[in-house]
Amino acid sequence: MEQTSDKKLTRVSEDALLIRNILDGHPEQFRVLADRYGQQVMELVGRIIPQAEDVEEAVQDTLMETYQSLQRFDSQKANFRTWLLRIAYHTALKRLRDKSHMQFVDVEPMQLEAIADPSIDALLSDTTPDRLALLEQAIHQLAPPDQMLLSLY
Repeated sequence: MEQTSDKKLTRVSEDALLIRNILDGHPEQFRVLADRYGQQVMELVGRIIPQAEDVEEAVQDTLMETYQSLQRFDSQKANFRTWLLRIAYHTALKRLRDKSHMQFVDVEPMQLEAIADPSIDALLSDTTPDRLALLEQAIHQLAPPDQMLLSLY
């Protein structure tokens, strides 16, 4: 456990040094950060956006936005990975919203209570492997933002 913590601290320190070097006039070092976290960004964006070409563009947009905003990064508020993945998440949602022109509808809490169904609640509390497999299949049929919301929940 301690070794994992040491690796994490080393990675955070390496990231901080790279960021300092980039801001001090060595932009080519951004490639190290992009290589280090690119796959994680790709995976996150891929969970939100279904089309591969849109995923690639969103990853590029994320890296560009990150590079351009690097001077605003505050290591006291978050580590670089967390900050980068937050940018990726918002970039992917923006791209998805712009592409599909989604409309959001506000639902009042009272409306949610009105649709409660004890038989559905009983099904949702069933955690047998078969039931969980069916639930996983149903989740994959949802729109990507809804899939992400359920995955995060």
